[in-house]
Amino acid sequence: MEHTYSPVAALEAGEIDVALVTTSVVPRGRLEERQIFSDEVVSGPLRRPWRLAWRWEVDDAALGLLSALEATAPRALLAG
Repeated sequence: MEHTYSPVAALEAGEIDVALVTTSVVPRGRLEERQIFSDEVVSGPLRRPWRLAWRWEVDDAALGLLSALEATAPRALLAG
């Protein structure tokens, strides 16, 4: 597991295969993404989506990871 301030750039460069993305725009093409859940900022109704993004070459593994994450996320946090 690694941390980067530019997960989409790292995905596009092939430096990583899968990333948890909260603020970056994920361009269509060689990358895929699915929303996992949203959290609410305590001071108001602003919702920040948490998305799993991946390179299409690892689609099967990423979808398996997505299923596992969705199965373990608290129901109150799952995207509707």
